[in-house]
Amino acid sequence: MSVSNGEWPAEVLLRKALAHHQLGQLPEAVACYQGVLAQQSGHFDALHLLGSALGQQGRFEEGLQLIDRALQLRADHALAHNNRGGLLLALGRAAEAVAAYDQGLRLQPADAVAHFRRGIALQSLGEAAQAVQAFDHAMQLQPGMTEARQAREALLAGAAQAVPATAPSSLASRGTVNDS
Repeated sequence: MSVSNGEWPAEVLLRKALAHHQLGQLPEAVACYQGVLAQQSGHFDALHLLGSALGQQGRFEEGLQLIDRALQLRADHALAHNNRGGLLLALGRAAEAVAAYDQGLRLQPADAVAHFRRGIALQSLGEAAQAVQAFDHAMQLQPGMTEARQAREALLAGAAQAVPATAPSSLASRGTVNDS
């Protein structure tokens, strides 16, 4: 016999939602997160994670609205800022995405994934040098991060092709972050 989400306590529903979310069962996760919010409309984790799940379903604007509501409750949550950045980037709002990643990184500076995603946002803004620095920072924090290495290499290869033969190759050689 199936029990409806309304019959489960919010914390049990949240655990169910997380399990579904981690397994990639997004419709089930969304239903459970919504069940939590039906009981507790200001539940930070349910707002944040429902926003993330909706974003994974391509419902970027809805996801962004929920994460914004969550951040009104807890502005000190790095992952929520970083997830907000991802939704903003998906919506084509790269400058706002960079600002969201910056906020998340102020709270959790050792987040390699956030540095990588910030680099992607910077790259989409045409800020190649800053993007390379972000990719380098991500690789320093997580040396095996192949996505950051590949993005860096592709960016530098594209920049090298765009540089006239008579111009200095400073773009292609700019790859390390100063230790200072």
